[in-house]
Amino acid sequence: MSWYTFSLSKDDLARYDASQDLFTTMYLTHGLPQGMALWIKPNCDTGENMLFAQVPDGLNVKDSAFFRMFSLTQCSGPSMAGLSLLVGKAGGAR
Repeated sequence: MSWYTFSLSKDDLARYDASQDLFTTMYLTHGLPQGMALWIKPNCDTGENMLFAQVPDGLNVKDSAFFRMFSLTQCSGPSMAGLSLLVGKAGGAR
């Protein structure tokens, strides 16, 4: 399982909607795989929302519109505390 992260401010609603739409398209394109999910972890203190994309190993997703639009950084899997599932099927999360 590979994890990627990026942040969006709470005021950037257009990009927030686009992140879900583009991830959903990528998710559907790959046949709704178990373990492919988009998560959000809000931070009320800073107004930044951390988003985490969970992608099963072996899927070629880095050329997708989702990866092109957002500056994603590969990361280790986050703690599940405070995460909310936006799109996809949880699986293989820590």
